[in-house]
Amino acid sequence: MGTTDRLSSLRGRQVVFTGRFSTGRQEDLIRRVRARGGTVSDKQVTNRTSILVNGAPVAHYKFGDHGTKIDDAMALRRRSQPIYFITEGEFQQLASGRGLSDAQSAAALAVLEPEDAGMPFRPSLSRRTTNGTLTIDLDARDRATAAHHRVCRRLAEAVEDAGLQPLSPFTHGWPQYDLAWNRGRKLWVVEVKTVSTTSERQQIRLGLGQVLDYRVSMERLKHRVQPVLAISAPPSDEHWEAVCEAAGVKLCWPDNWKHRLGLR
Repeated sequence: MGTTDRLSSLRGRQVVFTGRFSTGRQEDLIRRVRARGGTVSDKQVTNRTSILVNGAPVAHYKFGDHGTKIDDAMALRRRSQPIYFITEGEFQQLASGRGLSDAQSAAALAVLEPEDAGMPFRPSLSRRTTNGTLTIDLDARDRATAAHHRVCRRLAEAVEDAGLQPLSPFTHGWPQYDLAWNRGRKLWVVEVKTVSTTSERQQIRLGLGQVLDYRVSMERLKHRVQPVLAISAPPSDEHWEAVCEAAGVKLCWPDNWKHRLGLR
């Protein structure tokens, strides 16, 4: 990707917002676009739209996990109109006068089709929206650790070394897995968990439930899925390998994931 494709500012750009936003009302966001020299189409995507800002999904989305604006933007992209799909955080970055990096810009342009499994891997997108107080607390604590991000990055590097493209999930309306890649006709979807002697049982159970949830969700989107639970260290009890095998989930850790996942 050349530097000419880098999204450096809002100036001269037509912006469309979709979904809900946590950093202000849409009227406030529109004012920020105009203050930076951009324009806003508040009703629909047009042939002048170049930025679509994705907020949190809303209950009345026409297509279940996305709305009419996203669908229209996808259609324009199929006709070669470049439209950046950016997150709320990336919009705040632009509205503050800081352009997106080349990597951010490339990922924003890589969102092509509703049936795609994700965008090029971005470690900063590791996050989750789940139901249930216990799950949210455990997941937030795990994802806040440097160890979690380190495991994600190491696995992404192994995927790249195997000549495959590691993926991050689309920002909203998609299963929020940690990492995925396509190989052959199958989508490999990964949940990463850091484990210790005191947390192993809890973390593996949590991760197993999450990755099975992703499998069902992605299969509804017509993907053939191989779920993977990647943990930070070997389990102390072989019981967990048997549990994962029974569920059709590949359990792996840094010492064996190249062999177990065929990343060679």
